[in-house]
Amino acid sequence: MVQWYKKNELFVQFFLLFLVSILVVALISVLITLKSAEKVYVQAHTKSVTNSIKRVQEDYTKLNDSITNQFLELQKNPYIATYLVDNPLDPVAKYQLLFELTKSLQTSNYLYDKIPTNLLLVNLKGKFFSQNGVYPIDSANELQTRSFFEATLAKPYQIHYQKIDRGYFSYVKNEDGLVVSKAIFDDQDHIVGVALLFVSSSDFSKFYRSIFNEDVDQIVIYDTKKTMITSNQSNQKATKLIDLNSMISDASLTIQNFPIATFGYTLKLVTNNQVVANELFLQPLIYSLLALMISLSAGMAFWLIKKRIQPLYELKDHLQSVAYGDLPAKIPVSGTQEIRSLQMAYNKMLDDLNDSLTEIMAQEEIKREMEMRALQLQIQPHFIYNTLTAIKFQIMKQENDTAVDAIEAFTRLLQYTIGQSAEMIPLAEELAILADYIKILQMRFGTHVHVHVYQDLVSDQLIVPKLLLQPIVENAFIHAFPNERVGQINLLLSETDTQLKIEIIDDGIGMKEKTDPHKRFSGIGLTNIKERLWLAYKERASFSLTSIPNQGTIVLLILPKKRG
Repeated sequence: MVQWYKKNELFVQFFLLFLVSILVVALISVLITLKSAEKVYVQAHTKSVTNSIKRVQEDYTKLNDSITNQFLELQKNPYIATYLVDNPLDPVAKYQLLFELTKSLQTSNYLYDKIPTNLLLVNLKGKFFSQNGVYPIDSANELQTRSFFEATLAKPYQIHYQKIDRGYFSYVKNEDGLVVSKAIFDDQDHIVGVALLFVSSSDFSKFYRSIFNEDVDQIVIYDTKKTMITSNQSNQKATKLIDLNSMISDASLTIQNFPIATFGYTLKLVTNNQVVANELFLQPLIYSLLALMISLSAGMAFWLIKKRIQPLYELKDHLQSVAYGDLPAKIPVSGTQEIRSLQMAYNKMLDDLNDSLTEIMAQEEIKREMEMRALQLQIQPHFIYNTLTAIKFQIMKQENDTAVDAIEAFTRLLQYTIGQSAEMIPLAEELAILADYIKILQMRFGTHVHVHVYQDLVSDQLIVPKLLLQPIVENAFIHAFPNERVGQINLLLSETDTQLKIEIIDDGIGMKEKTDPHKRFSGIGLTNIKERLWLAYKERASFSLTSIPNQGTIVLLILPKKRG
């Protein structure tokens, strides 16, 4: 980073000065605008939540009315008092009473806004009736000792509301909420039992939870004893909200108290003005416009400055590429006169370098061809001498027909080797040369050695270095089968997707482990073969020789596939 700054110091300083000036002016303007907008937005939010609270109050009034109506209907229901009196009845009459009671309560399953009643009837002797058929998790004696039951018997004409930590049915045992209770009387105005309704906290708080965001508007409802009934906050935080004084001087909070008169509760609303201000719909828009203006201004300044010096950076990058051995394309000539002069000088230098490299590569190719030809010339005198010697022996033995065949084969060999200047020849021609050479070898050393060629090739037009196989087969004739030892030489050719595999296998006398393989190859030797393979294929070709005494020798050539 420091190095980059030093190379672009003037550009960076001008650009930063321009950018800082724009930022200062823009930020001051934005701050003034946002403060004014936040104040108006907070006031509007406060008015909006006040109207929403009025709707919540109306909902609680309707809920209380539905509870009152529910108890009135229960009191008027003749089957309830009959059931709770618990007079002895025969089974048929008892079943008929339960049937009629259940049927009469079918329309009493829900309070206002579909809040379940969770109705439970309990007489003074411990007899239950559950509207949904589920027995309570507390026994009758346990229920009768609960404070809400005792309060109901103490003031039987009132409807009592009390917060409990869990419901009295198993399906609401993990929920806290309000138990609503009232005594049930018979025709003589005697108490025969108590009707219980359970409203869970989640149902009781549904009227405000769907309206208010708990991160913005914190609500807690509590009774006259400051017992928390419901809240959209955790219990610990709700307790702190109850004790929060509306007279505090914290401008970030707006505290309002609203009565829930029908229940005798208070709803406290604490609005976080800072969170409200952060949700101001203008804020993202203003910041976006600010960012857009700064970006456009900065981008324009950056473009104007960069445009003037970009040709210099391009020239620098090209020069670095040349330093690392890469010759890129020429630079388009553009910019000021000084920069154009530098670019033209660079382009001329690049032309000179390309010409020099082309000349060097051409010289290297000529050198490689000369080395390959020199290695091939090592082979040609060798097999010419051996062939002429073999023909001489045939003539001396007056085997003229055999000598003629040898001369014809020798003529074809000369046409392949001396008559062709190509370094690489088709594999088929190399095998034809080998066949003629084998005839000459058999005329010279005898027919006790048999040569077989096996091909498993799919590709055609494969090419290999000229005179690659002859020296290997010749050395097998000379060294693997001394004293007219009978044997055979198998030449196996196969291929893969990318390689040509050639194996020359003889069953001759082999070599001892301490024998130098180079001594096994007379004349041109093993080194000549390896050097020609290196010149033709580099490291992509491999040569290996494996020999076991009295069993034979395997020469393995693996060459990359080339087509002519």
